[in-house]
Amino acid sequence: MQLGCKENLGCRSQCPPEYVEAKNAYVGPLSKKTIEYCQEFYPDSHVILSAKYDFLLPHEKITNYNSACNRNPMIIPPELKKQTRTKTLNGIPLIEYEKVVVIKTKLVPEFMKKFS
Repeated sequence: MQLGCKENLGCRSQCPPEYVEAKNAYVGPLSKKTIEYCQEFYPDSHVILSAKYDFLLPHEKITNYNSACNRNPMIIPPELKKQTRTKTLNGIPLIEYEKVVVIKTKLVPEFMKKFS
């Protein structure tokens, strides 16, 4: 039986943290480039759309997971609509932002049809 990180004291330095900031949780090349772009051009006004957590602020702590809109769709459009009113960025509800820039993969348009 192979021991996991918590049971194997010898691997503690190699174990990923249980919680990470959202901006550091997405490690794929497209995710990294997208987050870098947002941090450069919209440093104080961007959110991450997560397949598991819906809208995330970059500094929100989340657990590691493996999910994507096309593989494990967990996002529920009514919940996203609710979050646009309840989640705030710089004290402003997301719904009140006048401009929204969406950086996406080819999978997002099909998913977003459910949201409109």
